[in-house]
Amino acid sequence: MQPNCKFIQKFFKKRLHSLCRKVLEVGVLAWSLATALVPFLAGYMPGLVASRILVGMGEGVSPSAATDLIARHV
Repeated sequence: MQPNCKFIQKFFKKRLHSLCRKVLEVGVLAWSLATALVPFLAGYMPGLVASRILVGMGEGVSPSAATDLIARHV
């Protein structure tokens, strides 16, 4: 997990505790879309940077939301 996304992870975990499943869905969707866009943005550096930021945000919220979701259902 990237250290700069821990703030986002803590924000979503505290503020949106009841929406854990949606947070996980949005995180995985952002992560997947940003990864899928890399080949199209290969020649455009600002696009690659934006893609990496989205990947980091998706990776930042996903583990926390997944752990919370599993803890509530197990």
